[in-house]
Amino acid sequence: GGAWLNSGTYVSGLGEVTFNSTSSTVPQIIHHNGQTFNRISISGGTKKIILSDIVIGREIRFHHGIIESAGDAKVIFNPDAEIINASDISHIHGVAYHSGSGHKLFPLGNGSVYLPVELPDVKDESALIGIRAFEFDNISLSVTSSLQSISNKRYWHIDVESGSMPDSPVILPLREESWSAATDKIVVVESDSPNENFTSLGRWFFEGAADLGRISSEFNVSKPFVSLATEATEAELIVYNAVSSNS
Repeated sequence: GGAWLNSGTYVSGLGEVTFNSTSSTVPQIIHHNGQTFNRISISGGTKKIILSDIVIGREIRFHHGIIESAGDAKVIFNPDAEIINASDISHIHGVAYHSGSGHKLFPLGNGSVYLPVELPDVKDESALIGIRAFEFDNISLSVTSSLQSISNKRYWHIDVESGSMPDSPVILPLREESWSAATDKIVVVESDSPNENFTSLGRWFFEGAADLGRISSEFNVSKPFVSLATEATEAELIVYNAVSSNS
């Protein structure tokens, strides 16, 4: 339940490590030499701060508690690792990486809201891909003329540390957005930089509502920054079926 400090090495084996501190004032510190944990369980409610990389070999089970990164520390999922029960009260507030190909779930959040991102079809078996969410702090994103507005809540950065770009569509969460009157116009957008115009990746499917849902891009993501936006509404064209001489 207290601080975890490993200054040597250990074999992950087949067991499970449970981080279960219940302190309401002191976060649980997790620091070691970057070895793989076979299974991890997060419980107790206390914030869990990782000071070095954690590699999840087979399973991580979220119950109650937020994993936060200090510095460059990150959570890395092996190709077959299973992610169970992430929620508003238990997720990763930081950066998460996946290795290998296949469907990739990133159990991210902002510390109080669960904001999962998915890459459903990564093709490159050598890929190591990380995603981090950014909440807005005195920044506004810009869009091309084909888009009307862009999220004022958050955007995500996709970091391809090795291998190739995902070669996959991306599924983004909708939480606390203000587009309830234009859900049919919401699309996924991408850009090379938060300071450059975002362009549409279209949308393949939409589930839920603007304040609680998920949306998939129609096209594969190819740029490192993604967010959500609404398409511009075309001006209505009125065609009259008769014209008089003095009209």
